Amino acid sequence: MNRLIHFFLLFILLNGLVSCDQEVQTEEKVLITEVNIDLDSVVFQKLYNFKDRWQVDSLLMYLKNDDPSFRALAAQLLADLPDVQWVEPVGQLVNDNIVEVRRAALYALGQLRDGSALPYIMQIFTNQDSLGVDPLSFKYALEAVGKCGDSSYLTSLSTISTYQYEDVLLLEGQCLGVFQMGLRGYTNDESTQLMVDYLVDTLYPNSVRRLAGQYIASYSSEDLTKFRRDLQSVYEGETDVEIRMFLAEAMGKTGSSAYQWLAKNLRSEKDERVRIQLLKGSLHLPLSQMHNILVIGIRDRDLSVSNTAAEYMLERGSSAYSKSYTDWAFGNFPPSVKAKIFALVNKYNGNSRFKMMTQQLLYQEYGRTSDFYIKSELIKACGYNVNSQNQLLNWYNPDHSPIVKSSIIEALINMGEQRPSSLISRSLTFLEEEWRSGDIGALCLISPFIADHPELFNELASDEAIWSSTMSQLPMPSGVEAMICLKQAYASLFNQEYDDQFYQTDRYYTHPIDWENYKAIPDNVTAEVITGKGSFKIELYKEHAPGTVVNFVELAETGYYNDKVFHRVVPNFVVQGGGNRGDGYGSLDYTIRSELGPKYFDRSGLLGMASAGNHTESQQWFVTLRPTPHLNGKYTIFGKVIENFDLILNLEPGDKIEKIIIEK
Repeated sequence: MNRLIHFFLLFILLNGLVSCDQEVQTEEKVLITEVNIDLDSVVFQKLYNFKDRWQVDSLLMYLKNDDPSFRALAAQLLADLPDVQWVEPVGQLVNDNIVEVRRAALYALGQLRDGSALPYIMQIFTNQDSLGVDPLSFKYALEAVGKCGDSSYLTSLSTISTYQYEDVLLLEGQCLGVFQMGLRGYTNDESTQLMVDYLVDTLYPNSVRRLAGQYIASYSSEDLTKFRRDLQSVYEGETDVEIRMFLAEAMGKTGSSAYQWLAKNLRSEKDERVRIQLLKGSLHLPLSQMHNILVIGIRDRDLSVSNTAAEYMLERGSSAYSKSYTDWAFGNFPPSVKAKIFALVNKYNGNSRFKMMTQQLLYQEYGRTSDFYIKSELIKACGYNVNSQNQLLNWYNPDHSPIVKSSIIEALINMGEQRPSSLISRSLTFLEEEWRSGDIGALCLISPFIADHPELFNELASDEAIWSSTMSQLPMPSGVEAMICLKQAYASLFNQEYDDQFYQTDRYYTHPIDWENYKAIPDNVTAEVITGKGSFKIELYKEHAPGTVVNFVELAETGYYNDKVFHRVVPNFVVQGGGNRGDGYGSLDYTIRSELGPKYFDRSGLLGMASAGNHTESQQWFVTLRPTPHLNGKYTIFGKVIENFDLILNLEPGDKIEKIIIEK
């Protein structure tokens, strides 16, 4: 009975039907009613510096300040420092008489991702008669319910029926809430029906339809067969590429009868991003149909599409098609695709003779190429053939690029993950020596492998002193990514608790925000990123992410980014670069803090900071290639691409950033 009452009350609250006849007591005198946060002012910089040093107690003092600007900024900054200790003082601001303060409080409570925030979040619905209905506050509240509520809240979120087409913020909040539930593994029939309804009805705003499409494509576990006709009809007339991407993937969930449709559209679709999502949709089909779709994809004229098809084959292939894989190994494919085909043969062909022939071709390709990123792909392909261990170790050279060295480690670990007993003593010795070398990449890769397979490293896995010594010698904060891996492995091996905030202390604090540099940067600052394939222009979000933008501008103007590479290209996800090693590991001799305020990864072309966890950012950044709402509130957004986004779609691993010019 109590559970039924819970559902009923929550349904009424979220639909906005609760009234309140109680008189509201208000302050007779309100000294300040406007929020005006100016980061050029030292008084607001002071609060930002508290956050920058993780000084939560200092920020809490401002939550009761008479000036709502301080209350709003303090709550906003606490969203970057989620800690249940502040749930009550921030929660009390949900009833603040200033709307900007309520918004900041609700967003911060959502960032806690903890059930303790729910009683405070729900007050925005119960008290709407006295506070009024502010759509942006409700958006943050609905999203926060999805972040903090358990599965019982999903039905309530999914059955809200009072929002109209023009209620953009309310609809976005509802979709964000349902999406966050899906991200946490909660789905049901009601949420699927709701999101399909939003996706196929073109009268809803595109921002809502994109969220609905992403949910249906990524998280809906229900059979979509009954929606096939509607999804197909909308796809045919849809002009928004980002919506068509998700429609394409969703069609793969409508059953095996979608096979012909997927194959036809894969051949005729002009946009490579949509073709990639058609490939992803095929992963829901029976094996033979999926294979046939991926065969079309691997021959695609666009490299990102053919690479994606090869990657999916490697993930979902079968020995039933080993002859095709072997035939392709002797065919004409781009080098990066060819490397994945070699991996296919190594993984799925059980014929030792054919496998040996293919492996010889792989070795020849390795000797011919001077491209470290192609070498990396070929090395990883060897990781599916345990007989290539000696060759991998013979390729190793301490003077080689970190790209090659890290790839050799990855390949050996891949063999060990598949069959631990397959690793020869020479490989185990090599892995242990690389771990003991203290190299950042080696520590990141090998530490979790040792924790998962301590039986392979009897002495090292039981020597608590060597782990403590290695951690004490690791430079910080530049080695924070490796330190995280070390501490997690150490906790697993020696039955210790892992503290995920160990580095958020004055001991590791570096690189305070240079507020003079901040003032020197124009409000609408733009930059030109010049690559070997042309240039694209970006706009930086100075006010939203001041610390990140100041850092980025400083690095660009000092020439740090000159000749750095884009080391990571994931089609239809991100392009990432700016690292100082080229393999994605390591940082500069400092870190900066995350800035996770209410900006959303709701479109292609947004700039985010790469990290190993909150407040571990330094110099690496990425550009999104599609909406990526699963990154919301977890990665700093500090800008967007405003010109020549198509160039970014053609970038490959190893393409250089020649320079970044800040336009003032």
